[in-house]
Amino acid sequence: MKTALFTIGGVAYGFILLVLGFLAAGFGHGVFIPISMFSSPIWEILHAVIPEGPEYQTFALIVFALGIVSLWGCVGWLLAALARRSARITLVVLLAVHYVALPFVFLNGDWSYFPRVWKVEPLILVAGFSLYLLGQVAVWLILIRSFLGRKTY
Repeated sequence: MKTALFTIGGVAYGFILLVLGFLAAGFGHGVFIPISMFSSPIWEILHAVIPEGPEYQTFALIVFALGIVSLWGCVGWLLAALARRSARITLVVLLAVHYVALPFVFLNGDWSYFPRVWKVEPLILVAGFSLYLLGQVAVWLILIRSFLGRKTY
C-alpha cells in the first residue's frame, strides 16, 4: 500500500509539474526553462537523441511527457523502498544526475521569453518553481530520515 501511494504521489507530482511547465512554455510561445528544469536530465537527453524537425515533434512530446511523469514516479517508488540500502543509493544517484544536469538547463536555456511570461502570468512560474522546490525538500527530508534510521512514513 505504501509503495502504491508513494508511486502515485510521485506520478501526480510529475504530472502537475508537466502541466505547469507546458503552461509556462505557452505552447511554444513562452519560456521552456521551468519544464526543462522539472524534467532534467530528460530534456537534455531528448535534445541529444531525437533529431529536430516537425516530423519528430509529436514523438518527442510523447516521450518527454511520459519521461517527466516516470522520473518522479520512480522517485516516489524509491522513497517507498528506502528501508533497502539499494533504494537509498539508487535514489541519491538519480537525484544527483537530475541536479548535475540543471546547470546545462540554465546555461543553454532560452531566457528571452522569461520576462514576458513573468509579466503576463507570474502565478504559473511561481506555482511551478514553488511546487518543484517543495517536492525537493520533501524528498530530501524523507531520504535524510531514512539515513538516520528513522521511520520514513
